Order: sequence, then C-alpha cells, then structure tokens
Amino acid sequence: MTIEIILMGLFLLPLGRLRRGLKGKEEAIKTVEYATIFSIGGLAIIFMAMFFLGDTVGSQLHEEIVKLSKTLSTNENFVKSIGIKDLSTEDRVDKIVKVYSVLENIFPGILCIVAAIIAYFEYNLMVRFATKGENRPFAFIMDFNLDSKTWISFIIMYIISFLMELGNFPIGKLATLNINTIIEAMLILQGMSCMLYVSYKKNIKKVIPLILMAILLVSGVGKILIYFLGLIDVVFSLRERV
Repeated sequence: MTIEIILMGLFLLPLGRLRRGLKGKEEAIKTVEYATIFSIGGLAIIFMAMFFLGDTVGSQLHEEIVKLSKTLSTNENFVKSIGIKDLSTEDRVDKIVKVYSVLENIFPGILCIVAAIIAYFEYNLMVRFATKGENRPFAFIMDFNLDSKTWISFIIMYIISFLMELGNFPIGKLATLNINTIIEAMLILQGMSCMLYVSYKKNIKKVIPLILMAILLVSGVGKILIYFLGLIDVVFSLRERV
C-alpha cells in the first residue's frame, strides 16, 4: 500500500502548482522546477506521516526487494547472467538482495528524479490539452539552467552530509548518497540542456544532438562526458559564450 500511495503522490502532487504556473507569466521550465519541489515536499510529509504510523517506506521497499529477489532467484537465465547459478536458492536470494539494496539506499534521490520527470511531462500535457487559446509555451530541456545559488545550496548540503558521514552519524552516509545522486542527475541534465542549446543556436538539425545524446547515455563513458559538459556549463557559463 505504501508504494501505491507514493506513486499516486508523484502524479497528483505537482498538478496544483503546475496549474498555478500555467495561469501566470512564469517561465515554463521554472514552473516545472517549482512543481517538482512542491511534489518532493508533499512526499516528505507523506513519509513522515507513515513513519509516525509505524509504516516506514524503507521497510516496505525492503519487503518488495526481497519478494523480487526470490522471484529472480528462480530465473535460470538471470542467475546465470550474474554468475550465481551454482549457489543455493537461499544464497541466491541473499546475493540479489545485497545488489538491489543499493537502490534502497538511494530511493529518496531516485524519487526526486522521478518527480521531476513526471512534472515535466505533466506540464507539457497540460499545455497541449488544458490551455486551449492561452498560448502557453512548452517546457524544453534546452531551457534548463539552474542558477548559481541553487548549485551552491546543493554543494553546501553535500558538504554537511559528508561531514556527518565522517562524524559517524547514522544518516550521514545515506544523505551523502542521495544528494550525490541528485547532483549527478542535474549535471547530466545540464549537459543535455547545453548540447541542445548550442545546437539550436548553431542551427543544427534537432535530430543530430538527440541521436548523439542517446548514444552517449547508454554508455558509462558517454554519461561521464555529458556530466562534465554540464559541470563546465555551470562553472564557466558555456552556453553564454556561444
């Protein structure tokens, strides 16, 4: 039931803020960003309520991972592909649970990323179907460009969480993992945005940067390249020099 509530929240929580942004003169991409923050805040309240009710998200997620691991442990093709075919069923389950426990640790960070993706698509769907005659602009990835204050805030949060980890605070390591996950995702998005912006300014056909990004995103090295492009754009305002 917990996972179902989270999924429902991801889709419903941004709608009010998106509608408000559509009625004003707010930039499209800013509306998506604010709706994402609103959605994350709402989810945080849901998490706290579940915690006080004794039904934590972490325990529910762990149960789902165990169920999935038990199912996968009986799939011969899967266990063969990850090199655990010769183990007993119990050991297989244990190994798979350990692999997927990484996702459990960064689940809040993943939720933040998913919230942003859902808000982005919901906004554009609302522009398409719910704003007839209002001439509202669509939100484009090309327009994503977080200001320096936002990046500084994330860097400060990362430093604080890292210091907490060094101080052996229980929440320190988890906070560092999740903030790092969010920062990595934002820098990759910043890099993608920069690529699209430069191609637009240079009148390069849209399909070319899209194909290039698709190729880069499916490889580890490609993701790193986009990541560093985003970092360079943040530090040196690369797109403003085009």
